[in-house]
Amino acid sequence: MTPRERHLCVLHGENPDKPNVAAADGLRSGPAGGWLRRLSARGMTILHIVPPYQPMFFFDHAVDPEIETIVYTRSHYFEDGLRKTRHTLETPIGSVHSVVGHNPDIGLLTGSVESAFVKESQDWRIINYIFSAMTENLCPNYQEMERDLDTLGDAGYTIGVIDKTPFQRAWIELASLERICLDIADSNEDCIEYFQIQEQFHRRAAEITAQCPSEHILCIDNITNTISPRFYRDYCLPIYEIYASALADAGKVLAVHFDGLFGHLKSEIADSPFRIIDSFSTPPTGDVSLAEARRLWPEKIPFVNLPAHLAWGSKEELIGGYTSILEECGNNIFTIEHVEDMPDEQLELHLSTALDVCGF
Repeated sequence: MTPRERHLCVLHGENPDKPNVAAADGLRSGPAGGWLRRLSARGMTILHIVPPYQPMFFFDHAVDPEIETIVYTRSHYFEDGLRKTRHTLETPIGSVHSVVGHNPDIGLLTGSVESAFVKESQDWRIINYIFSAMTENLCPNYQEMERDLDTLGDAGYTIGVIDKTPFQRAWIELASLERICLDIADSNEDCIEYFQIQEQFHRRAAEITAQCPSEHILCIDNITNTISPRFYRDYCLPIYEIYASALADAGKVLAVHFDGLFGHLKSEIADSPFRIIDSFSTPPTGDVSLAEARRLWPEKIPFVNLPAHLAWGSKEELIGGYTSILEECGNNIFTIEHVEDMPDEQLELHLSTALDVCGF
């Protein structure tokens, strides 16, 4: 099987010739480096993520709403020896800005938010203006996806990446966790409107996504133990259902990106309409084993992240770790994927060892 065939086989719940080992990182262009060329030659799958629609708000990659009435500016500066980025969005009803700090030693996928866009409750009005305008201007991005699929050919696949659900977007991309929780508890009118506008945004995005060239649709939701079961049911599940309904007739598969601990959501995950648990973190970083996941959610497919607790592991330790993953899964219907930051000197060792264990 080619990497592309293997990926699609796993995607649709079929048993491929070997487990899928993939590198998936970065918006649009994906990962880079000599390791990519070397491991691709062995059969590793290259995954790119490209939005099916535009504009997209994927902080800290694609913040510009690309709307005539909204001015987006980005400036870089140093403060106390640290490089920082200031994102500013100016609208006819006011402006908001965010400041992000960057790790000086590692090129992290996303920096650390020091100052969020929404600082006071009234700032939701400006955010609502921005997303209302984006909803009105959403249009297909199929041409870029088709070009990327053609570029990758048999070496990999292009994933259609979609925006976060409303609560996850709020505390990760727009406001502090405290701000959004307080405004929900206070039934702030602008915050209530925010959730209504987000639903409208996702309904329109789902319509466009259903017709895109990719069969693999990924919601970068970063689900972990930060979100409670109740908030998951109220703010995530309804959006997943919108996409699942839109994608079902088109033969597409919905994936949701998780992070770390999600054992408190076992029953909610069982009731969720997505097929793939993306970035599955194995214990001890995670709190659900692959064996337990197979038992609890037999229809769901794990896309297993490189084990974080083995980030600096030796070759022998990595062989043990990836052998354990292979044995727990019990068949080849899963993927081992690189989707997070890892020291460059270890990344090739991890993926090369995964390929070894999986018979490449």
